[in-house]
Amino acid sequence: MSTIEYTSGKPYCPSAGNITMQALNQARWQKLCDRVGLSAEADTFRQLQEKYAQTHRTYHNAGHINACLMHLDATRYPEAGNAYVEYALWFHDAIYNTFSSRNEERSANWAEEMLRKSGASAEATERVKSLIMATRHGVPPADAPRQPVNSDRNLDVLLASDRAIESLSRYSRQAALVSDIDLAILGAPPERFEEFERQIRAEYWWTPRNTYARRRAAVLRSFLVRPSIYATDEFRDRFEQQARTNLARLAARLSRAG
Repeated sequence: MSTIEYTSGKPYCPSAGNITMQALNQARWQKLCDRVGLSAEADTFRQLQEKYAQTHRTYHNAGHINACLMHLDATRYPEAGNAYVEYALWFHDAIYNTFSSRNEERSANWAEEMLRKSGASAEATERVKSLIMATRHGVPPADAPRQPVNSDRNLDVLLASDRAIESLSRYSRQAALVSDIDLAILGAPPERFEEFERQIRAEYWWTPRNTYARRRAAVLRSFLVRPSIYATDEFRDRFEQQARTNLARLAARLSRAG
């Protein structure tokens, strides 16, 4: 699979016309499983493929997962090579029902079940679950602050504490990357962003027009009031300005419609 190209500092975002929308990349799945010594069960891949091919998905389908993986390949962020991060991206929208508010939780639980069947450790499954939950986007992920050191403490305790803090910080960086990749579409060029919005509206076909406009505008404004939409410097540099322009324009339009 090719990677995303950046020219003149402007991000290129895949659209329906230039990314494989219908199929997940089985060779890539096999390679990921081989990297971490897990069984690449054909049944797990088949179920992933079937879930992302469900007919009610117009955006949250295999095309979205392929786009996420392309962003992962393109980023220079240090955590991009972490297998937990890639696993989370594969599974993060596996369960998607627009009538439910628990899609991330259910996707995380299903990922746990599938990873255990593949022989993943408890640590691996818990990490993947946590990273999937970061795509709820309720609170922007951030690096864990480093705690002040008390010089009177025992050296062994200090070392153990430092290792725990560093581990937490690594997790925070991984969560930040997963979250930013999932939100990259918000900073797409205007035409692709408008296409994305049409795809989301199609997934919520059952919602009355005024209700959708009001609730969607509220979601968009919740991103605009944040100091930053993206948690990593790289994604802020590439997408923040365009994302704010896209969201502000759409939120204003929806507010008039609602």
